[in-house]
Amino acid sequence: MPSKAAHRRLRIYGHRGDRRRALENTLESFSIALGDGADGIETDVRRLADGTLVLFHDDEIGGTPVELFTFAELSVAWPGAVKLESLRELHGHGELILEVKRRGYARELIDAVGELDRVVIASFDHRLVAELAGLREKFSARFELGVTIAGTMVGGARYTRDLGARWLFPAHTFVDYELVSEFVEAGLKVVPWTPNSAPWWESFRNWGCHGVITDVPADAAAWRETAE
Repeated sequence: MPSKAAHRRLRIYGHRGDRRRALENTLESFSIALGDGADGIETDVRRLADGTLVLFHDDEIGGTPVELFTFAELSVAWPGAVKLESLRELHGHGELILEVKRRGYARELIDAVGELDRVVIASFDHRLVAELAGLREKFSARFELGVTIAGTMVGGARYTRDLGARWLFPAHTFVDYELVSEFVEAGLKVVPWTPNSAPWWESFRNWGCHGVITDVPADAAAWRETAE
């Protein structure tokens, strides 16, 4: 069933860039996704042992927690590792969705991206979202906030707004028309992760999703050109 928001252009976000064509969470991966028509990229943020905020997804490398690496050590284990501050190079080229893995460095996040436009900070740890909402006002930062979930929530739109967030990032297999309608009617944005085929994209467009985070941004952009 199409929603009243279904006429909106579905926005496409490259999941860790274009991870099928380049090493994920690298500037090369991000640039490929944006060059092939993505509206933005989604990436992950962790803090290393030396305090560096780095774009990295996995919890560990070779059995060692990533948070125990310095940036120099991580760069050897993961060539092309990117510091969060390097995203300034992409500023103006697309939207940035930052999925923050842990609490404990909210102020550092604000120092790194607080003055940038078109940035959304999200997390599975909703305590971090609430913390950032308070700090955002205190420091007049420009970023928006999102809630990431792997299931469903009762009264999710109200919960999200009470946290100070405007975006929902749900696992795509839990998304349905009713969930999207609830959020759209509340003035919030739904961006599922990670649908990788046209039937999913078409359903989410028809239901009124703001966008999708996908592993195949080039394919999604090509589909959008023919479908819309």
